[in-house]
This record gives sequence, structure tokens and C-alpha cells, in this order.
Amino acid sequence: MFESQLMRVHLLLQIDELQKQVNAVRAENAALNKKQPQAKPRLRDKWSEEEDALLVAQVKLLGTHRFRQIALNIPTKTENQVYFRLRYLRHVFEQDKEVQHNRTDLQCFQKQVNTK
Repeated sequence: MFESQLMRVHLLLQIDELQKQVNAVRAENAALNKKQPQAKPRLRDKWSEEEDALLVAQVKLLGTHRFRQIALNIPTKTENQVYFRLRYLRHVFEQDKEVQHNRTDLQCFQKQVNTK
């Protein structure tokens, strides 16, 4: 009887120790998986003409669906900002097609940026 109680206490202590280890690992994983703050300082600023021109150049070089690679080449913008800016510009270009056929993409883009 005494041995079974001793064994039970020993098992409970082992379970308690394992739970502590599991909780420590979970806390460590949660800290690792936590979203890191953006390192780019001007996240909410409007797009400057230089950034827009750089965006157009990067799209011509890399294509329209390489948002992460484009963002890496625009120091002040994130992947999401590049995605939404391109989405917005596509919408603007669609509404101004008759002007586009006589101008280069950059000229149309600059016209749209300057009218805002």
C-alpha cells in the first residue's frame, strides 16, 4: 500500500514537471511566432513621386505579382503596401484607358499621381 502511494506521488511529480516543461516550450513558441514589428519607418505616409517611379521601374523589371521582391527594393514600403498600391493603380489605369494608349506607362502613372 505504501509503495503504491509513493509511486503515485512520484508520478504526479513527474506529470507536474512535464507540464512545466510543456508550458515553457509553448511560451517560447508563442514568443517566436509573435508578429515582429515592421522595420520600415514610414508605414503610413503617402506614396511619393520617387517611390511611385521606383515602383513602376520594379514592376517593369520583376513583373506585377512579385510584391515581396518589389518591396525589398523600396526601402520605405512593405509587401502589403506594394500590393495595395498596384491594385489601386490598376483600377485607376482601367478608368483612364483612352488616355493611356497615347502615353507611356510612366507618363500615365505620373499623371494619375499628380492629379491626387
